[in-house]
Amino acid sequence: MIVFMRLLRALTFMALAIIISGCQSPVSHIHGASDEEINAEIRLQKEMVFTKAAEEAEHVEIIMHNILLKNAELCTNKARSVGFLVHNIDDYRGENKEIAESLYQLDHVQQVEIVYPHTDAHKYGLKKGDKIIAVNGIDVSSDKDKANKISDAFANNTQDINKVLILSDNTEREIALKAQEVCNYRMLYFPNSLEVNAMADGKRVFFMRGMYRIAKDDNELALIIGHEIAHNVMKHSKKKEWNSLWLRGLANAYNIALILRTPYVLNEDMVDYAINEVRDINSVDFEREADYIGMYFAERAGYDTSNAIRLWRKMAVEFSGSAIEKRNTHPATAERFVYLQKTHDEIKAKRQNNQPLIPEVTWRDDRIDIDLVDLSKADGTPDTPAYP
Repeated sequence: MIVFMRLLRALTFMALAIIISGCQSPVSHIHGASDEEINAEIRLQKEMVFTKAAEEAEHVEIIMHNILLKNAELCTNKARSVGFLVHNIDDYRGENKEIAESLYQLDHVQQVEIVYPHTDAHKYGLKKGDKIIAVNGIDVSSDKDKANKISDAFANNTQDINKVLILSDNTEREIALKAQEVCNYRMLYFPNSLEVNAMADGKRVFFMRGMYRIAKDDNELALIIGHEIAHNVMKHSKKKEWNSLWLRGLANAYNIALILRTPYVLNEDMVDYAINEVRDINSVDFEREADYIGMYFAERAGYDTSNAIRLWRKMAVEFSGSAIEKRNTHPATAERFVYLQKTHDEIKAKRQNNQPLIPEVTWRDDRIDIDLVDLSKADGTPDTPAYP
């Protein structure tokens, strides 16, 4: 038995040798590479990915802030912005922490990450890499939780002007920054998501890299971001929540009534299906409203909406035509293009007639604690547009 097993093993190795000898192999000269060379290239490519993600995040953040700033009078949920964002080494994790430290020379002191246009911070020369030493006389350079301390120093100031001591190019200097009212919503960018999508939850705007790659043009990005801000301003997430509760209450009441008369009642799956179907009908209308108001937001912020609507033709191509006529929770791309073209015509007519650029909103709904701004009292005079 042992002899047989040894013979079988030998025959197996012989068969493998024959198979391998019959396989083709490269005949060209192939250069080798050391582990050190490969690791250096790995590091370089990771830095490129990190830098690209940071650039894209800054791009959408600046457009977002511009829209929030130029439309503050149309929002009830407001905050005060001093025109810049900060970061430090504690904001990063894992490999990104080492890369951020290397690229930005970050430490535990808060450093300027983004300076927003149309603000005093931009006007007085605050720039990336400047370190924040003190705000309104409060030292913010040594505490562990410095980001919150900076925010508190600005928030607790009762004066219009904030005095900020910075370290710029190894020289300390003080600048005076006036806080400006903005709509109070945040941007969260997802560089690792290739989903062609952007969303809003009532407080924030979520922007996926897949959407960024479709709409790299500032005007198209502004149209999308304006749309998501409009969802928040118009309280659409709260309204959808109300609709779900209202419909479920009706369905449960209907079930109780049926129980009293017949053993045949709607099961939970049928109730959920009915609620989702009706809610989706309203969802399409909410999307149309966000398209309409969002275009006003973008236009008031100085973006050119005349060509931005071509985005929906690009989206039709991106999804191989599947969304041209089909709708589910959103209008079809063909509908959106036509509706937005009509909205742009409305805006254009208002400009020509020197009318306020205020969307035509004529209702409010107090059932769900909606507190929409009274648009009829808004000034509606935006800054000079950034295009002819």
